[in-house]
Amino acid sequence: MDTIFSKDALVHAVAGTCGGSLTMTTFYPLEIIRTYIQIDPKYKGMSTAEAIRTMLQNEGVSVLYKGLKNTLITLGCSNFVYFYTNEGLKVLAQKITESDRRKVTLNDTALNLLIATAAGVLNVLTTCPLWVVNTRLKIQKKGTDEIQMDGMIDGILKIINKEGWKSMWSGCVPSLILVSNPTIQYVLYDMLKRILISYRKKRNLSALEYFLLGALCKVTSTMMTYPLQLAQSRLRNSGHNVQEGKREQFNNTITCLTYIYRTDGFLGWYQGLNVKLVQTVLMSAFHFVFYEKIMHVIYAILRPKSK
Repeated sequence: MDTIFSKDALVHAVAGTCGGSLTMTTFYPLEIIRTYIQIDPKYKGMSTAEAIRTMLQNEGVSVLYKGLKNTLITLGCSNFVYFYTNEGLKVLAQKITESDRRKVTLNDTALNLLIATAAGVLNVLTTCPLWVVNTRLKIQKKGTDEIQMDGMIDGILKIINKEGWKSMWSGCVPSLILVSNPTIQYVLYDMLKRILISYRKKRNLSALEYFLLGALCKVTSTMMTYPLQLAQSRLRNSGHNVQEGKREQFNNTITCLTYIYRTDGFLGWYQGLNVKLVQTVLMSAFHFVFYEKIMHVIYAILRPKSK
């Protein structure tokens, strides 16, 4: 158990959490715009510029940072679980392979893929309720018949009371499938980083190189999984206005994607993709830069001083 609860796992978790929080704070307006375009029917078919103009007219400039605190709490928990589990399982796998004298190494892409997937699944199962509440908090409007929530705890209690425990895991199925997104991203990033370090014959890359690697990997994973991300957002918000009937209600991922296809065609599966690409590429690229640099700083602080 000491291999899982290790200093390395904690350092990676702290670096990943801090890096994610810094990145989200920087690019949060793009997150809000993306959420509105994906979920709110009033923004259906709008260009990014039209959506921004409408949001500012209806709710003011403050809408661009609506729900930031709750998003940082949710993202922080999610990143900590993922990075801690991912690094802890890597250390555990290394101990097992060394003790069994097997030829499998951590450089094996298949092993990294398995570890990243396991970390992603645990992350989804433990933090899905937080993401459900966070999604609803970002788009809730005062003065309506919607469930009015005053924060994460209040939101969790009210959703459970009104809709039951099951609603707290709305969108969990596409989220589990979407584990492939960060899995593809992180495994590809890890593989390309090792290749580049080997080619450059230096231990650490520059901030620009980390940035470009992160951007390339995120574009690849986002393009492959975007329709599921759209279904995930719709399902998390499904049930929010059951009494009013103002939003579509979906039972599962298939019915959600089928409905979108019937009403908006194939391109409907990619509503808000332009904003999502800009947001996720920038966030992913900067996240990796912050993550690597923060991790190096932490290790430098923890490194024993030579006498």
